[in-house]
Amino acid sequence: MRSLGFFLMFGLLAFAVGGCGKSTGNVSGKVLYQGKPLPGGYVNFMSQGDKSVAKTSEIKADGSYSVSGLPVGPAKISVQGLEKRRLADLPGQGGKDEKVEQKEVYVPPQYGNTETSGLQYDVRPGSQSHDIELK
Repeated sequence: MRSLGFFLMFGLLAFAVGGCGKSTGNVSGKVLYQGKPLPGGYVNFMSQGDKSVAKTSEIKADGSYSVSGLPVGPAKISVQGLEKRRLADLPGQGGKDEKVEQKEVYVPPQYGNTETSGLQYDVRPGSQSHDIELK
């Protein structure tokens, strides 16, 4: 009876340490274009498992991004830039309206689609870092 308790306890411990593992991962890093941080845009991860899941993150001015809740396994990646456009008219100093424009961030068109970007990453459980290099 004592050995049965030992095996049961050992089995539960093994399950707790490795078996109930996380089925999602969190990926963060920088997007680089021609060796420099991409100062805006969006990065998209599309999981390639039985259930496809898409997760998108805004790319910050320093090129950093962070995506959480990605299914573990292979994922295809796409990166979109920003088109220049007027975001808002704000009241300015001296009675004039100030036009606020979004900065244009160019990304070669092939990177805008997960099927043509050639970018992939194998998501592991937990937090991890992955820099995305665009040529």
